[in-house]
Amino acid sequence: MNRQLQPRTLLHLLLECLIGVMGVFGSVLCLCTVKAFSLEAPEAMFLVVPILMLGFCLLFRQRHGGRWGAAVGAVLVLMVLLLRRTVFPSAVALWNLLLNYLSGAYDAVRLIHPEIVPVDPAETKTAILALAVLETWICALALVRWKRAFPAILALSLGVIPCYIALGTMPAVVPLMMVILSMLLQILTQSVRRREPAETWKAVGWAVVLSVLLLAGLLYFNPREDYRQPITWRELAKKLEDFGAGINNRGNVDAGLSGNPEEVRFRNLRSLPNRPIAFLEVYADYTGVCYLRGSAYSVFDGASWSRDEERTWSEQTVFPYLNASYNFSIHTVHIETKDVEDQMYTGYELLRLPGKGSLVSDSWFRNGDGLKSYSLFLSLDAGLPDPVPDRAYETWVMENCTTLPEETRRGLLDWWERNGGEFRSYSSQDPVDLLAKQVAERISQCAGYDRTPDTQPVGTDFCTWFLNDAERGYCVHFATTAAAMLRALGIPSRYVSGYIVQTEANKMIEVTNINAHAWVEYYNRGAWHRLEPTPGEATEFTGIIPGETMVAPETTAAPETVPATETDRPTDPLETELLPRPTKPRNPRESEDQPEETRPGGLSGKTGEAEPWTPSTGFWVFVGAAGLVLLLVLRRFLVNRHREKRIARARSNDLACLLFRRYRRLCRLTHAVPGAEAEAIAKKAVFSQHRIEQDELDYLQQCVDHQIARAEVSGTVRRLFYQYILAAF
Repeated sequence: MNRQLQPRTLLHLLLECLIGVMGVFGSVLCLCTVKAFSLEAPEAMFLVVPILMLGFCLLFRQRHGGRWGAAVGAVLVLMVLLLRRTVFPSAVALWNLLLNYLSGAYDAVRLIHPEIVPVDPAETKTAILALAVLETWICALALVRWKRAFPAILALSLGVIPCYIALGTMPAVVPLMMVILSMLLQILTQSVRRREPAETWKAVGWAVVLSVLLLAGLLYFNPREDYRQPITWRELAKKLEDFGAGINNRGNVDAGLSGNPEEVRFRNLRSLPNRPIAFLEVYADYTGVCYLRGSAYSVFDGASWSRDEERTWSEQTVFPYLNASYNFSIHTVHIETKDVEDQMYTGYELLRLPGKGSLVSDSWFRNGDGLKSYSLFLSLDAGLPDPVPDRAYETWVMENCTTLPEETRRGLLDWWERNGGEFRSYSSQDPVDLLAKQVAERISQCAGYDRTPDTQPVGTDFCTWFLNDAERGYCVHFATTAAAMLRALGIPSRYVSGYIVQTEANKMIEVTNINAHAWVEYYNRGAWHRLEPTPGEATEFTGIIPGETMVAPETTAAPETVPATETDRPTDPLETELLPRPTKPRNPRESEDQPEETRPGGLSGKTGEAEPWTPSTGFWVFVGAAGLVLLLVLRRFLVNRHREKRIARARSNDLACLLFRRYRRLCRLTHAVPGAEAEAIAKKAVFSQHRIEQDELDYLQQCVDHQIARAEVSGTVRRLFYQYILAAF
């Protein structure tokens, strides 16, 4: 190959050298302009890099440039070994500096780098200079010899990637723009520099225009002092975490234990999640079991529970102890949800309803004002007097909460009779209460508790299948079957979902999806009464998942409380009995006694004063687009490399077939008709025993080259589509 430097060739060489120098300077200066790192760029770099880049480019353009490149690489390795007493300690110092920040940002790195190593930024200058020389050598080979952008981009990334290891490590804008511009120019001009060197100037001109537009967009979206990003890095991480939590909690949602669904369909039941995800926090002034009632479902069709059509009932009808004048002991339960939910959780024996919610029929309480914090006031006294029933509501309950499919009723009554369904005399209690207790006992013993039960077979009745064949289930199975059994025995009942919490006096308790639970309500003596048919070893009660070692979430002691807000402060006589509204416990790491947080790095380990940088949405759009472009370039490179290897290994007849197939595909792209002579050569290669001669192979190659030339002049958009989407050439 003729490597003589003509004037045009020299200009091309200087242009490639300029692109490479700009990329190396930008890459290294990105690393040195991170305020938190406090690194200094070696002055020698600004003289060494341009000289080496020009020398390498001249050397690698020679006839045996590849060999010269390998020789230069060997010389560089030898120099590093000879200067190892200077280079190695400097490289170790730079590595420790980066690890200091990695360990501050990622817990996994802290395991292998537990302590901060003091680093003097001046010690890293030799390593930075060595990095600049390495990038110069790789960029010169990629630009001049290989004519590939990918190796150069990988080399330049060595200085850019460390700038994004943690918050507060954002490089300066100018060097970042320099390295991105260099990368874009190499990508956009790669094909022209390889195939049509004479058009390099034109390609670079268009590439510069496009790159400047892209960089202008990046600068526009880059956060400024007066700019508030649509979403910060932490907010994005929180959204991703919530998305993952939603996937993990899907079993609870399908079972109707989370999300306040309109119905609970048994065919959607699946294994319940084992990963605790916090949904709310509860602060109570007593120690005991608290049932947080979410929603009740009255309509049962054998395959699902659903809510009845909305009716207008007074709050006093559904919660008969509201504002009662009895001498009750009053207790407070304060609820703080992680996110705004459409429902507000209530309890039993309520004396006051929470916040500014509204009752939806007799089923659930709507969170109309989007509150995340509210309080419940209830009584725990045993033997409360029976309230005065609402006769209209009682009639409606008897008519609508005792209905069952006939198949389900027969199956339940048959099972009840086979298992000795007689009344057991406990005391002189109400017979309805006695029967409800007996149903709960029998149902809790009919199967074992398991968060991963079997799936209901198609065509079977859910309740009778669970009683006779299932052998295991969780709260939804037990509650559904118990509610249906009560209905079969003539007692109005319904299915209820919510959370069960083991409270501790004056302590904030974290409630997770593991505490999500379902139970039964039955109607008697003018009020709904809670019934628990789920076995006592249930995870909701114990916090322990069967088959795994899991400790229930630790409770966090609440700090000194502050007075309730005006919206939550009661105005009736109950006010004197209520606890002040609690505040969320302070994180120990955020206490006033905690010394000011320091960042690792530098000789003393003190932080730089740069504010944490949070990329904007536009920045991530740009990064995503750039990543897509790089993937397309990488795909085209790999496809062409694979095609070249196949052609290099193929024998003459196989090579003729490969060339003809490629020629035929290119003809389809350019809307041309394959030549008869090329078709005859391909048929000869396939059906004849004769060997394809070299002149025939040359003819096929000429046909391929001709179609590639036609494709390259078919328009910019179409050519790019052929090159990078189809990877045709």
